[in-house]
Amino acid sequence: MRETTMLPNESKIIDSILSTVIAAGYCCSVVEGDYLEINRSTDIAAIKEAINGEGETYLRVLKQDDPFHLGTVVLIFNNGNEGIDIIADTASCDHAALDALLLPVYQLVDSLDSTE
Repeated sequence: MRETTMLPNESKIIDSILSTVIAAGYCCSVVEGDYLEINRSTDIAAIKEAINGEGETYLRVLKQDDPFHLGTVVLIFNNGNEGIDIIADTASCDHAALDALLLPVYQLVDSLDSTE
């Protein structure tokens, strides 16, 4: 198992992203730099293992049988505010759909206290 420097709030937010996305019928790919760590997975433990917890990670959200992805969530670790600011950006051809999918995640982020 890979050792990470992930902050507790970062881990909570990633857990929320993954459970929300997978429950909605999507899968995830993890891109670290130029390297595809895991492709089109619904295994939350395997996806979390693929995320190194340092620097910048791209989490692509896809339908299992669709060649195009719904969007990308850009994660930057240790980005400040005790890990609450881990979601640095999102990119999508359909921002409304991606934002609607991630609404529970945004609600969690709003509820987190940066002093945790």
